[in-house]
Amino acid sequence: VQEKFIFWINDKISSFGQSFAKPIILIVIFYILYGLIIYANENHLLMNIFPTLSESLSTMMHWLNYPLRNFKSLEKLLKEHYEFMSLIFDIIFSVLIWQTIVAVKRHTKR
Repeated sequence: VQEKFIFWINDKISSFGQSFAKPIILIVIFYILYGLIIYANENHLLMNIFPTLSESLSTMMHWLNYPLRNFKSLEKLLKEHYEFMSLIFDIIFSVLIWQTIVAVKRHTKR
């Protein structure tokens, strides 16, 4: 199951290293999404639109963030009050950057 998931991700992100444009575009899209989420949360936009949903999300994020606050090795990587979300986006960015490197390396060998 894990191998199928990794092959599927690899196929969707860079067509098995054939495209370096797709992961770069995804990096930009996820970077914009990450910035919008933080902006919306810091300016209380979600709370104004969906007050009940915002409270539930806030409680859930508090419980997800709490264990990550104790990891000193991750402290500099994760944005304060957004630890869990930062970790998820950091993993996504790492995968996309790796896919870009593999694709560029493949194209420079030809």
